[in-house]
Amino acid sequence: MLLRNIQKEGDRYLVQMSYDKDFIERMKASIPWRERHWTDKGVWSFSEKGLSMLKNLPGVYTYEERLNENIEVAYNLPEPYQGVDSSIDFEKFRRPATEILPELYPYNFQKEGISRIVNMPAQGLYFACGLGKTYTSICAAKELIDRGIIKQCLIVSIVSIAIKSWTDTLDRMGYTYEVISGPKKFRPTYLKFSEADFIITLITSCDDSKQTIYKSLDDIKNVGRKNVLAHKKKAKKSFVDIALEKEKLMVIADELHKLSNVASSQFKSLLKIRKHCVRGTGLTGTVIKSTPDKCLLPLRFEYPEEFSRKWEFDRTFLVQEQGRFGLETIGYRNLDKLKEILHKAGMPALKKDYLRDLPSLLPPKIVRCETDACSLGLVDLIRNQELLGDFQGLDYTKVKDLYIRTHQALVCPSLFSKEVRAINRLEAVKDTLESLDGKTVIFTTLKPAILELHRYLTESGVGCTCCSGDQSQEEIDRRVSKFVNDENCDVLIATIQKMGTGFDDIKIAQNVIIYDFNTNAADLIQAIGRLHRNGQKNIVSQIYILQDNAVSEYQYNKVMKQKELMESVEDGSSFTEDKMDLRKILSLVKDSKNFLRKKEI
Repeated sequence: MLLRNIQKEGDRYLVQMSYDKDFIERMKASIPWRERHWTDKGVWSFSEKGLSMLKNLPGVYTYEERLNENIEVAYNLPEPYQGVDSSIDFEKFRRPATEILPELYPYNFQKEGISRIVNMPAQGLYFACGLGKTYTSICAAKELIDRGIIKQCLIVSIVSIAIKSWTDTLDRMGYTYEVISGPKKFRPTYLKFSEADFIITLITSCDDSKQTIYKSLDDIKNVGRKNVLAHKKKAKKSFVDIALEKEKLMVIADELHKLSNVASSQFKSLLKIRKHCVRGTGLTGTVIKSTPDKCLLPLRFEYPEEFSRKWEFDRTFLVQEQGRFGLETIGYRNLDKLKEILHKAGMPALKKDYLRDLPSLLPPKIVRCETDACSLGLVDLIRNQELLGDFQGLDYTKVKDLYIRTHQALVCPSLFSKEVRAINRLEAVKDTLESLDGKTVIFTTLKPAILELHRYLTESGVGCTCCSGDQSQEEIDRRVSKFVNDENCDVLIATIQKMGTGFDDIKIAQNVIIYDFNTNAADLIQAIGRLHRNGQKNIVSQIYILQDNAVSEYQYNKVMKQKELMESVEDGSSFTEDKMDLRKILSLVKDSKNFLRKKEI
């Protein structure tokens, strides 16, 4: 059992701990009642003697003991290539400036990144947003092609909108490439017969559904005819199968942080390709998506054999205990060693170190607003329908769904009733826009909130446009062009999932508003990085809209703690992270009259 927190109060000690029924019976049998009792504060109170007896019970650990437990770190990655490779002719990567774009030529840190990829069979680029991961990796891949080490480079983009960044850079460099849509819209033969230096595709699944390879135009014409028996004899191969047949193939995985589950079919297919490629490079501006356990995915992509066992990674870096919904992470250890491993697996680069002329990013400004009465009613309705007939019997899925629906009711009540809107939140955005200079991007996590914002701001006379995942790439490009070039269009509204990663054109804006916080720190940093990046000429302000209720406060504090965690890994310090506790969410919504009243978390 784990003693989480021990505080002295007078001559007694208040102890917060996790335990089960068996442990309570054992504790009561071992410690006299005079030395311990349960308090109205929800913790156990012990005398000094009782605390000593408690610590001596078998299987009892203090939180500090668990964090400092001596766990051997078995990972020994090769030392990365240091410095700049003088054998590389970097002049061939120079491109002249255009009317709207500056000259292309590698910075010193980009030269070091190119040198690492060229001289290491596996190496990632953990460059912060706007430091040129795309350009650096293209230069490195071209150098490997020129040296004959690889024949082609397969670029797998996790985010569809990021493909434009790749094609724009390749066009400017003048290198040959092909774009393969996928996975539902293309035949794998496109990949099999492509001779371009670079092949760009979306991540594809490696499930059992194979796609037909047609050997002639007649075969294609005959598809669908019931009397064509020859069609059944045709060999079928998936995209992954054909990728494995390519010789001397290098794979680059872009925006790796967007994949969070090492057991997903998407990552399995990507890993299958990686294992058969002579070179592999992972790109991400936020290698820690939210917590250190998320580092396993990029590390496994770059070194699939070394990091094949998840349990070993968890045992080394995570402090876990058995909770109501299974194993729960309660803290982290060996973060200094994890930092060392990350710096060997990929080259880190931060804007503060390499873009010293970049205008500053102002500290976050929090704009608070009252919670709308309609949201109050919806939360009551959700609570009564979903919740607390059987508080103890709720499973993980039901609690998670309750949490999501409560968030939706607070941010966008029109999801449940078309006649209502979160007026207080919308007015907070409008009032904030009136105080800002320049163009503004508003990020939200809910698609319906985009329409709600767009309608309200348009009715208020604010020139705006919006983008979401339901729109085609051509439509998104048209709307972004309107935002960039139209003086009367001052606001762009977008989902953080669609436009928060891989999109560079909106850096003309100098204000970013985060409309809600149902996200993680990596997505938040990436979204702000769409504006605060190389090429930005103005100081960038960031504004967070926060309602005065416990759930909104909880979400905000959660993301801020994740940001602290990411920074703590950078400097190798220890950190204890309060994992999203679904039991705490339940307690917040159990009494809706109280949880919406500026309650301290």
